[in-house]
Amino acid sequence: MHRIRRALFALLLFTASPAAKLAAATDPVPKPPRLVLFLVVDQGRSDYFERYRPIFRYGLKRLIDSSTRFTEAYHEHGLPRTAPGHATLITGAYPSHHGIISNSWIDPESGKKVNAHDDPTHGTSPGKLRRGTLGDALKAASPASKVYGVSQKHRSANLLAGPKGDGAFWIEEETGRFRGSGWFPESDPKQFGLAPERLDADRFFGKLWRPVDFEALLAVPGWRPVDRGDFPRAFPHSFGEATLAPDKDFYVAFSDSPWIDEMTAEMAIAILESRELGKDDAVDFLGVSFSGVDAVGHYHGTDSPELVDVVLRLDRQIGVLLDAVDRLVGLDRTVISLSADHGASPIPGTLAARGVEARKLYGEDIACEQRAAEALSERWGADRWLRPGPFLEEDALARHGVARADAEALLEERIERCPGVVEVWTSTELERSGPPASETERLFRNAYFAERSPDLLVQLAPHWLGWTTESTTHTSVYEYDRHVPWILRLPGGTERRIETPVATVDVAPTLAELLGLPPLAGADGISRVPLLTLDAAARKESP
Repeated sequence: MHRIRRALFALLLFTASPAAKLAAATDPVPKPPRLVLFLVVDQGRSDYFERYRPIFRYGLKRLIDSSTRFTEAYHEHGLPRTAPGHATLITGAYPSHHGIISNSWIDPESGKKVNAHDDPTHGTSPGKLRRGTLGDALKAASPASKVYGVSQKHRSANLLAGPKGDGAFWIEEETGRFRGSGWFPESDPKQFGLAPERLDADRFFGKLWRPVDFEALLAVPGWRPVDRGDFPRAFPHSFGEATLAPDKDFYVAFSDSPWIDEMTAEMAIAILESRELGKDDAVDFLGVSFSGVDAVGHYHGTDSPELVDVVLRLDRQIGVLLDAVDRLVGLDRTVISLSADHGASPIPGTLAARGVEARKLYGEDIACEQRAAEALSERWGADRWLRPGPFLEEDALARHGVARADAEALLEERIERCPGVVEVWTSTELERSGPPASETERLFRNAYFAERSPDLLVQLAPHWLGWTTESTTHTSVYEYDRHVPWILRLPGGTERRIETPVATVDVAPTLAELLGLPPLAGADGISRVPLLTLDAAARKESP
């Protein structure tokens, strides 16, 4: 605890207003924080927090107006998705070290698909993480500290809670109900004081999604409805089929609704209240991942009126959460971090209207990649050269006396002929020693974990989407998928803007230093506390 006091006292003296510095002089030991509120906005592109700031009126306005904003924060790994993004934020390590390479992958040994959160005993857990989390470090320093994760998504909640956490809770897609994992000491969401009807989505059955603030929506320039051809959908939106009672179809549809963030905030507040987080000297941790922006962004796109509305709703839910924290703990005793697991590309139709080349793979694009393995049979003889992953078949290589690097090189050459393909990265290239030859190679190396990653990773051209079932996605190495917000609020609430480029692997190490914890073992990032103590001119010149 003395380390916490020293770290924050030094920082507050550098950053506080003259009046706050005078108060600190009369009280030389400021009150240490008792709570870390770790917020993640799933698919929260960095530009949303600038573009929509004029219409924020609640939590996001309150947070931005009293925080340090790192405007140039990036995930420094390629192929950004929800699970690796959350794992990177909470461990301070790249996927190449924490091992969470995607939301799911093909196990190279069994050939079966596994999810990042799968656990053979408990159903779900953070057990696939290969690095410790910020919550784990808190527990090691103070076993009395409480650590929880909450989200609509199981992978997000489990990873935020971390291996040593007390509980992780999410909304099960098939039932619309909150549930928890037996990996943790606490796994029953009914034990946190919420009324039973607040623990499931049934109360939203038959409810239409209408804009929460139509005037604010109209005030935003540049939004564009999604063109769905012969079957257009616009406000108001319904969820599920024309049935008389909630069923699985409704619950699955509900997972793409704007109300999932409301349920997430309610559960987070219930944990905060019932477990009395922040009520003693042991620093507690509450990780909350809001998934509404991701659900709506995938289907409706990053420039849709639905996206604007769900961000406005997020503004309100974060406001409700901050009010609860202020009432129960005090914002002057809370450190708040907000970032995102990834960004997203605008939908191809929107970009095409702006004159930007963009489209999804379809038809010959897909068939071209599917035929790539034919090159191996043409050169060395017919065989089953590849299995899902994709992974090269070791037996086939041995039968034909073909070196792995030669087979990969031939596949690379053939796939790179396909439409939209810029480059193919092979396991031989990504595992070689020495510094990366380019920034793109570095991003792919940081995304590659040899025990789990496939033998070939395909880099598509900017705004070419490899998925065919949604309006947009986030699977590239480009800035629109990697540029995310990082908003850091310290006790005292000073608004500042730091333009120095930082990485998302810096988030956990920075919080660790602010809390007086030892450096996080195995972290790739660095603490950015020194940037917080520089004046504005020095910050712009800092490397």
